[in-house]
Amino acid sequence: MPYARAFVHELQRMANIVGRSVPHVAVRDTEVGGHFVPEGAIVIGDIHYVMAHNPHFENPTEFRPERYLNDDGKTLRKI
Repeated sequence: MPYARAFVHELQRMANIVGRSVPHVAVRDTEVGGHFVPEGAIVIGDIHYVMAHNPHFENPTEFRPERYLNDDGKTLRKI
């Protein structure tokens, strides 16, 4: 059963049906990735970009459910 759950996690990561996240509002002036974000600005994350370019995912373009399994292959690991 853990592999089936890992498969679903990987499927959702690769084929996300929601392209954007819920809008957020910056509560104070801040900087994100070298970009100034003023207080009150609406910020909308691009989920597909995050899931395809996240440094936690080695070879992010490959479908690999095992990335969600611990070395024992029986328990899910948190990413």
